[in-house]
Amino acid sequence: MKTKSQIIFATFIALILGFSHISAIAQNPTARVQVIHNSADNAAEFVDVWLDDVLLIDNFEFRSATPFIDAPAEQEFKISIKDSDSKSATDPLWSQDYTLEEGASYVLVANGIVFPDGYNPVKPFNIYVYPLGRETAADPSNTDVMIFHGSTDAPAVDVVEIGLGAGTIADDLSYGSFTNYLELPTNDYILDIMDDKGEVSVQKFAVPLESLNLQGVSLVTVASGFLSPQMNNNGASFGLWVALPSGGKMIPLPIYEPTSRVQIIHNSPDLNAEIIDVWVNDSLVLDNFQFHTATPFVDFPAEEDFTISITDRESNNPLNPIWSETYSLDENKTYVLVASGVISTQSYSPAEPFNIFVYDMGQEMSMQNGFTDLMVFHGATDAPTVDIIEQGNESVLTIDDLSYGDFSGYIELPTKDYIIDVKDQNRENTVKSFYVPLETLELNNYSIIAVASGFLNPALNNNGQEFGLWVALPQGGSLIQLPAFQPATTARVQVIHNSADLAAEVVDVWLDNVLLLDDFTFRTASPFIDAPADQEFTISIAGPGSSSPDNPIWSQNYTLQADEKYILIANGIVSPNGYDPVKPFDIYVYSMAREEATNPSNTDVLVFHGSTDAPTVDIVEVGVGAGTIVDDLMYGDYAGYLELPTDNYRLAVRDETGSTTVAEYEAPLAALGLDNYAITIVASGFLNPSNNEDGPSFGLWVALPEGGTLVELPLVTSVLESVLDKNSISVFPNPATSVVNINYTLLEDSFVNIDLYDITGTLVQTTTPGYILKSTQTNSIDISTLSSGIYFLRIAAGNMITTRKVNFLN
Repeated sequence: MKTKSQIIFATFIALILGFSHISAIAQNPTARVQVIHNSADNAAEFVDVWLDDVLLIDNFEFRSATPFIDAPAEQEFKISIKDSDSKSATDPLWSQDYTLEEGASYVLVANGIVFPDGYNPVKPFNIYVYPLGRETAADPSNTDVMIFHGSTDAPAVDVVEIGLGAGTIADDLSYGSFTNYLELPTNDYILDIMDDKGEVSVQKFAVPLESLNLQGVSLVTVASGFLSPQMNNNGASFGLWVALPSGGKMIPLPIYEPTSRVQIIHNSPDLNAEIIDVWVNDSLVLDNFQFHTATPFVDFPAEEDFTISITDRESNNPLNPIWSETYSLDENKTYVLVASGVISTQSYSPAEPFNIFVYDMGQEMSMQNGFTDLMVFHGATDAPTVDIIEQGNESVLTIDDLSYGDFSGYIELPTKDYIIDVKDQNRENTVKSFYVPLETLELNNYSIIAVASGFLNPALNNNGQEFGLWVALPQGGSLIQLPAFQPATTARVQVIHNSADLAAEVVDVWLDNVLLLDDFTFRTASPFIDAPADQEFTISIAGPGSSSPDNPIWSQNYTLQADEKYILIANGIVSPNGYDPVKPFDIYVYSMAREEATNPSNTDVLVFHGSTDAPTVDIVEVGVGAGTIVDDLMYGDYAGYLELPTDNYRLAVRDETGSTTVAEYEAPLAALGLDNYAITIVASGFLNPSNNEDGPSFGLWVALPEGGTLVELPLVTSVLESVLDKNSISVFPNPATSVVNINYTLLEDSFVNIDLYDITGTLVQTTTPGYILKSTQTNSIDISTLSSGIYFLRIAAGNMITTRKVNFLN
């Protein structure tokens, strides 16, 4: 028979070799034992454990456990606890005699305080014995859990399972007590450690049996450490730690701190709530929280009641709040909380009471890559129920019947810029329109919240913030105001180049930083185009080939009125020398322009004096006897529109006395087919080119509303009696195909010339019959190579020039 010391030595060797069963070494009666070190005394962090005179466990560390091992049974032995690195079992810190029953299984927990100084309360060190230990679960599909209360400063507690709703699993568990094994399905649980009345939660812990793959295992959970470390030599904090049957370092159960994600948006327009403090229970979470700002999404406690209190900005505590409410949030949900409404009962109409509106399906980013998820909250107290739609595309962005306090839910939008209308719920009236520049603001993959904010009628609401839409980003900060959308206001503009300075023959015209007219040539005109109205812009004249409006030849700021029509004539001299007189370059503006005649049977004619060396003039119609139609027209002046029946006229340009004729010009309005046109005739060029760098000669030129090269009015070279019978002229066939014929009668012998012009005024063909005796003549012109369209035949004979319109079909 082996001696007692041999058995002890065999046990020690077994521990060193991995705690294998020693039945092969010793056949004496044994019991199974696991030892757990749970003494939180700093002096006992590492201890030696002696079994009689044999060092059983060397440097046994706090919160570690032996595996289950065989220990001698049916005979008394002494366990002694000594400092680490001890040499013998004499003078132990603590010792106790034990006798184990053969075949039993024990859990021994070393617990309590060795040295009392600095600990409150002092629970003396002891080894607590549980004689019904298990190494495996009774049912292989379960996990068996025993709980030991080993926290010296913790009261008696209830242990309540709150994750799956199992309820109280340990009632009135006091210090030094074990529960029986709980045979639990292997799930993940949540334990709430509460006072023995089940009213106050001490701490919550996650028990992840399933996550840790503990099916079929039996384990010991010990309450360990101090609730108040500062009262206990700053020892280890309270927690639940798990000893597995295989021993080793114990496993800490994670503290269960359920959270949700929360963003808070301040949207209360009440002037008394412009800056507030926000308290959660007794903690100041938002100090001086400003109107139109938002927090980022942050973690917030979940699964417990808490109180939000709103106080003024100078508060020191949440007592006597302006407003308060109790909430409980669900774990792992994402919330948006919008503070809205008014605190004051007077000066606001309607007085929607202050509240915090909660949305429990918040998002911190878009659901799809390449999108922006937008939610709208109606927080404008005096705004009606509204619909929100994208202009021109209701299928992409539509929100119906959004009332005060409502969230729309998220809409997944491709990240681009939108224009939206906020309309009444019948969609009959637009409350306001806004730009939503998602792409411009680089909000790709964002989730954002637009709050309707402020007042439609500030005068009835303490002159508060005007109605608008403001956007909260997930990272918080100042809200972004969406710009109100106003349809772009425009004016209609035609630009005419009439500067005869050779240095300005070809120019670039810039509108702010946009090249409006590239290589704009003298005696050409733009068509009427839309130009920005109700805002100042700069027109800059630069040389041809310019890349920017910097260092222009000339520039000037303008502001056009919406829906008006303008003619802008570039005129005058750029060069400092070589011109006499020098009329400085300028753009002359006429603000009552027309694109068509006021009467469809008329041609409306605007006259502009743009000849720098021509005197003040009268224009006298001498063809049909209309007389003076423009009186005392000075350089740079416009004569208002003449509403003329569409006929062929002759215009005599005379000095301001009307006695001296400068020149006469044909104005063949009928022949040119200008019914219902509004045109501009400009006096252009120089009366004396030799004094003006041999520049272009004086003439009258016509700008049509569709723009292009100006049309020169024919100069009448003689004022003698006409030699051409105007009434005899006929053109046939009309329309013509390959050949057109002109029949006319000469009243006197005369030189005859026939010119053919296209619709733009470009000379395309000349026929010269030469000197013809008094007679009736027919001349044929080959037009087979010309394109289809409207053309004009100009017949000159002696002092007579007349024009006929013909249509070619080739």
